[in-house]
This record gives sequence, C-alpha cells and structure tokens, in this order.
Amino acid sequence: RTFEELNIELPEGQSMITMIGAIPIIDEDTSEFVHHFIAYLQRDCSDESFLTRTMIYAWAPGDEGFALPKSVGFPVFDNVN
Repeated sequence: RTFEELNIELPEGQSMITMIGAIPIIDEDTSEFVHHFIAYLQRDCSDESFLTRTMIYAWAPGDEGFALPKSVGFPVFDNVN
C-alpha cells in the first residue's frame, strides 16, 4: 500500500500508534516486479530528516511478516515528541 492509502488521522486525544507486527501484502499481478521493500519512520520529509530516519521493517521474498508477543510493541507516528 502507498503512504496515501495508510495516511489516517488519529482519533482526538490519541498521539501515536503502537506497531505490534507487519504482514506484507504482495499482489499476484505485481509480485514479479517486487524484489524487496524497506519501511522507514521519519518525522517529516525535509532533507535533514532523511538522515535521521529509522528502519522499522524490511521485506524480501520468503518473509511472511512478524507478530510481536502480546505485551510488546513500539510507538510509531508519535505526534507529541
């Protein structure tokens, strides 16, 4: 999915989302063109921010994704800090 498809507004009073896993969605029609992808977290799209991005997930063929244990997660899209 593209950023535009995932760009959702957080409910009033909520400042972050907690990531608990990732599952790649590779369409059969385009799978022959996808070799790998990397997901990054970065605060904004400025040139300086590019140097401070953090990799949060990488996928390659054969990887089925992951799920963290029930009591584990990490914050993403934190608007407060």
